Amino acid sequence: MLHTMNISMFDLNRIKALHFLLEEAHVGRAAARLNITPAATSNALRRLREDLGDPLLVKRGRGLVRTRIAEDLRAPARDVVACAELLLRTARPFEARGFAGELPVSLSEHVAAILLPHLDRLVRERAPLAKLTVAAIPLDVADWLKKSGGILVGPSGPFAATMEGDNLLSEDYYLDRYVCVARRDHRLVKMRWSPRAYADQSHVLVVPRGRSTRSDVDDALIEHGLFRQIARTVPSFQMAIQIISQSDLVTTMPERNTFLLPAELITRKMPFDTPPLPMRLIFHPAYREDGRTTFIKTLLRDALALFDAAAA
Repeated sequence: MLHTMNISMFDLNRIKALHFLLEEAHVGRAAARLNITPAATSNALRRLREDLGDPLLVKRGRGLVRTRIAEDLRAPARDVVACAELLLRTARPFEARGFAGELPVSLSEHVAAILLPHLDRLVRERAPLAKLTVAAIPLDVADWLKKSGGILVGPSGPFAATMEGDNLLSEDYYLDRYVCVARRDHRLVKMRWSPRAYADQSHVLVVPRGRSTRSDVDDALIEHGLFRQIARTVPSFQMAIQIISQSDLVTTMPERNTFLLPAELITRKMPFDTPPLPMRLIFHPAYREDGRTTFIKTLLRDALALFDAAAA
């Protein structure tokens, strides 16, 4: 049972060992992340067991599993390490070339397609020791931003309630616009292009995880008294492209992503006014002045500039 302890009696250096041991539930992997030997990590685990009055990790089969108390300690240990890292980064200027930690970003698939090749190149050039960590859009955006200190790239609309409730911050990133995509020999190529003609097509709708099946495009179409005919729903634009390449279906996608299109597909400008698609850099207020966070934002802006220059 976890016993009460005077904080002045506890070696805070062990918090990092506790964090990695609980995250990995494996002495060898924890040792690699701590950059110490497995024997030293085993000794750290033994001392933590004595300090906390709990075995923390127990054998089950060939591996180790966390005790109930260890599961309860995972989040606090992670938070302490994250706060300590933030404290140190705030106390001294961020030095990219010598930084050997993580650079966390969260990107949807279609944004990753635009940015990742250029972002990877910039990290190799400017922070060669760093680890670029790319996450999918998390279900709990505020929690991920708080724990990681990273940047999420996305439209503010889907996260509006979270941003307001958790006081998340954001900055303008770029504006995109929608275009309609179809096969080069599709009948819409020759038809009179109108809101009605668009609505009457059979559409592939892209619905990323956690997003609504209704978009700004549908709202704009309703102003004309029209509704799209949705024939397929998929979670990514790459899947939509695969479907429409071999069918008479169409899809609607951000214009910047049309560089992904194979030769047999073409784009048509939307036949009615649709609002622009504003993308933002979203981050937790605790990292407003953080050097690493500022560096990640600079990387993302420069990666976008490289993409736009190549596409011009």
